Amino acid sequence: LWQDAYEGHFRREIIHHVAPHFRLARQGRRNPTLQAVFCMDDREESIRRHLEAVEPGAITFGIVGFFGIDMLFQGLLASRSSQQCPPVMQPSRGIKEQAHGNEPAGNRRVRLFSQGSAWASLAFYYHSRTLVRGYFATLSLGTASFLALAFKVVLPRLAHRIHRAASSTASHLPRTRVAIDLPGGYSKDDKVRIVETILRMGGLVSDFAPCVAIVAHGSSNTNNPYRQAYGCGACCGNPGKPNSRAFVAMANDPEVRAGLRDAGIEIPETTTFVAAYHDTCSDEFEILDHEDLPRNTHARVEHLKKIMAEACRRNAHERSQRFATFEAEGSPRQALRHVQKRSLDLAQPRPEYGHSRVALCVVGRRALTETLFL
Repeated sequence: LWQDAYEGHFRREIIHHVAPHFRLARQGRRNPTLQAVFCMDDREESIRRHLEAVEPGAITFGIVGFFGIDMLFQGLLASRSSQQCPPVMQPSRGIKEQAHGNEPAGNRRVRLFSQGSAWASLAFYYHSRTLVRGYFATLSLGTASFLALAFKVVLPRLAHRIHRAASSTASHLPRTRVAIDLPGGYSKDDKVRIVETILRMGGLVSDFAPCVAIVAHGSSNTNNPYRQAYGCGACCGNPGKPNSRAFVAMANDPEVRAGLRDAGIEIPETTTFVAAYHDTCSDEFEILDHEDLPRNTHARVEHLKKIMAEACRRNAHERSQRFATFEAEGSPRQALRHVQKRSLDLAQPRPEYGHSRVALCVVGRRALTETLFL
């Protein structure tokens, strides 16, 4: 009886807030300036709301975050492949990341860097377990590791920037692409089927905006023992970057658009799909493969980056209200720095607080709950 009373009260309270939106629901805006497709993960609801507030002409959609691409993906520097589809599915393709245009110099640099890293790791493993060499290896590398750890604890954001810059300089990675067209990859019919299924499932079949962002998500953290549970569940707990990149490559393909036209989905030539990534822990936003986009789309991409940066600041400020380490009167910019620091802080085993306070799932058009703070 107590449980029934609690659930009944919860339902009435929700209906009281949502019912007015049911009556005022619109089927969609004409001539939208931006459309963004997010994963239907609960943590993406707030960023969608803030994006719609920052850009009045924006419409957001929620869909399964692997975007219909059931692949086993191997990154350029990855030692093993990752399953980029739900755990209950068996990947149907093995897809690799390649240097653009099979650049010989780029591939050679990557191969040498990967081999060097593997050799150094193996050498340290064996040398640290011998009597004499192990003493010197532990003394030298142990001291260096301690200093790096202390630096990371005291100045986590600065340490992260230095590490990222050093890694980028050492590897000097070339531009890459998700090689979906290689033998064993996706055929034209496969691509048309995937893009059509996702667009129809999300309700995006007409009135396309000039820019359609396909936003994957993941979660960066330093000391969370359950970090895999904070990635994209539809991508088996991994970041959804490869799926977003692959889907955009399919959706921008003229042959795929011709197939979609035959299926009743007309995508204008002026519409460009853009791959993007949102970190739900640090609230950072990234445009993927922006070098591959046509020059006439650069202004749209810059506008997307600008409004998403503001949406991320607002989202971080909303999320920070539940963190005891953040002052409630702090600004959105301070909140963004705070959540980024939490994601890098060894003292934060729960830097995100994601998936908490979730008790309701709404299935329907975005207009039903647009602007509604649940």
